[in-house]
Amino acid sequence: MNTTLTIQEKLKDLRVEHGLTLEQLADQTGLSKSALGKYENDDYKDISPFAIVTLAKFYHVTTDYLLGVSEQKNHSDTELSALHLSDDAIDVLKAGKFNHRLLSEIISHHDFQKMMLDAEIYVDRIADMRINDMNAVLQAVRQMVLMQQGETENDLYLRTLELAQIQEDEYFGHVISDDLKLILRDIREAHQNDATTADSHSPALDVQKSLQEATNYKGSNAEKQARIFLATFGIDYDAITMEQFVNLIEVLKLSKHLKPSINQRGKTNMTHGKGKRKPEIQQLYEELETCGERLMGYKECFEIMGKDRNSYSKTDLEATFMRMKEDHMLNGQLKAAYNIQIAVENYFIVQAYVSNDRTDYNTLIPVLEKHKKAFGAVLREVTADSGYCSEKNLLYLKKQNISSYIKLQDHEKRKTRAYLEDIGKYYNMKTQMFEDELYYVCHDGRELHHIRTETKEQAGYTQTFEVYGCSDCNGCEHKAKCLYKYDAEKDAEKNKVMKINEQWEALKEESHANIQSEKGILNRQIRSIQTEGHFGDIKENDGFRRFNYRTAEKVYKEFMLYAIGRNINKYHRFLHDKIKKFEGKSEEKAA
Repeated sequence: MNTTLTIQEKLKDLRVEHGLTLEQLADQTGLSKSALGKYENDDYKDISPFAIVTLAKFYHVTTDYLLGVSEQKNHSDTELSALHLSDDAIDVLKAGKFNHRLLSEIISHHDFQKMMLDAEIYVDRIADMRINDMNAVLQAVRQMVLMQQGETENDLYLRTLELAQIQEDEYFGHVISDDLKLILRDIREAHQNDATTADSHSPALDVQKSLQEATNYKGSNAEKQARIFLATFGIDYDAITMEQFVNLIEVLKLSKHLKPSINQRGKTNMTHGKGKRKPEIQQLYEELETCGERLMGYKECFEIMGKDRNSYSKTDLEATFMRMKEDHMLNGQLKAAYNIQIAVENYFIVQAYVSNDRTDYNTLIPVLEKHKKAFGAVLREVTADSGYCSEKNLLYLKKQNISSYIKLQDHEKRKTRAYLEDIGKYYNMKTQMFEDELYYVCHDGRELHHIRTETKEQAGYTQTFEVYGCSDCNGCEHKAKCLYKYDAEKDAEKNKVMKINEQWEALKEESHANIQSEKGILNRQIRSIQTEGHFGDIKENDGFRRFNYRTAEKVYKEFMLYAIGRNINKYHRFLHDKIKKFEGKSEEKAA
């Protein structure tokens, strides 16, 4: 704990105590904000006498306190008689063989008076009579019990009366000790960030842990030696670049201690050169070294790709290989590309987003967040195709109070007879309630009760599944249709179990109801014409099929310039009545 505060620390503490910012202090003292900031900087030592006097008057403290001559803020001239100290106490304080600052903090603590009262009660024996009276009563009751029933070994009532008697020294020792502990704990916490306070964590433990992890690392011998070397000097392995690590391995290979020594009878049996057969142990060593280098290459690839991608282009590290619609070779070849997303309103592109994700699942929320940041929370509804239908997206729309008109992936399947007559699916089963517990009733009339709750994390989102199961499916004649991939021999004793993501199913039903409405049908018509029409016009009519630049940032700028040009052209066509407002189809028809 620091025994003396610096001028800089005292100035900062005084400002914080008064609840002032640097701007407010500058306005009230007439000193500049920059100067006041420098005065509180530990590295700044040149504080003018004028500033010292001004700040001392403002804070109502002495200049001696700010300059470190005295630790007293306001009572530098206090007489000793006013402190009510004895001569012996004054001699102890003047000797200076203890931490005066710590003593001052103990005395000024809000619980110090309480501790002194408890000490006074103990020293002056104020509570002795009360404690002795209580002990006498307990002892008398115990004697009466002994007279009535005699000495009884291990009697609970007698033992309780004996333990209930209070020992004055022990009681007040605990009370005063607890008071002092509370005071010292508060002071300790207040000084835990001081420069002289010992660290709670030992650096030696970190070094030991790093060495252990490096020793247990599964890799090539050279890579393991490099990790141990870094751990010895306290260098974080994850903090260095791949190039630095490779260079370090090459340097360490120059050491004779890292070269493999395969000795037989005192001779090195390492063979090099054309036409010479390498020993088996040398082949194994070289193979391990090659595997280590290959793993380092894989590590670099994974660092470039991140968690959300499984490929990247060597010519554009931010691009991802995707399956394109234009496949001239008809062999499903992949090309480095970006996933371009646009948001359209009344034929105009209002937002764009460039992603390197191969699917559309993870692009909807970023587009909406960009739109919200640019225009504010003005969205009322969103229409998209089935590629954007996911629990994460629908839940986000619901929390943002945005109506979802997103087509489900099984939209067409829901119209089929097989879907409606599948007895193994929960949506074709009856539901009942018993004592606030929901359970399903299968086609055979058997009950499927809740078993457990499971969770699954995917792409940073956690899904929750409720598992329902039948306790006994023996003798059911519908098992072949009810159980998934039923095998009469293997699944004879198998019971029906099904997982239901209740939140996901509720969100799907809500979105499905929206797209089946009259407004939903109209919105899907508009989306297919306006949004998809933009991409068709861009590719076929304008011939814009490739980007001229690399990296996501440059691709985004290029596409935005193109989108601005399209919007200007579209606006010009609106002004000359070349585009009329879309009114939708006259007939109500489900898409």
